[in-house]
Amino acid sequence: AVLFVQNADQKYVEFGRTEYIKDTLNPNFVKAFVMPYVFEECQRLRFKIFDIDSPSDNLSRHDFLGQLDCTLGEILSQGGRIEKPLKGISKKKSRIIVSAEEVNPCNDLITMAFCGIHLDKKDFFGKSDPFLVFYRMNNDGSYVAVHKTEVIKNTLNPTWKQFTIDAKKLCNGDYT
Repeated sequence: AVLFVQNADQKYVEFGRTEYIKDTLNPNFVKAFVMPYVFEECQRLRFKIFDIDSPSDNLSRHDFLGQLDCTLGEILSQGGRIEKPLKGISKKKSRIIVSAEEVNPCNDLITMAFCGIHLDKKDFFGKSDPFLVFYRMNNDGSYVAVHKTEVIKNTLNPTWKQFTIDAKKLCNGDYT
């Protein structure tokens, strides 16, 4: 997914891109965007979704799947979460869910390391290719992915690389 914001000249400029997620019809992006919310302004956003089939950063080389135009205020006024249909070339009823929340000014970092012992064998041939996904619960009770570890191939006893994550990303600085 690519996020565009409308500038003072009424043109949409790229603000950021999520990570690429291969071979899924229901991607759950981990990448979050941090932007200031200006209550007095209409901050127009455009989310474009693409099917990425090559390593090129040029969006015209990828298949456009649809887009959502909205405002940051619209997302926040709906409790910080909207679900709307994608508009564009797709005839399917594709939808996008966008969440937003006020970010706590907490600057704490949390470092974690994990390992698995005797995990279930899930691959038909070989062992398993495990990875971890960490989710945080939003105020509305929904969950959002905030970190994904690397995949460790062909093991039932993985040890993932140690990682550091912002406390505001993991729990918005709320340690209770």
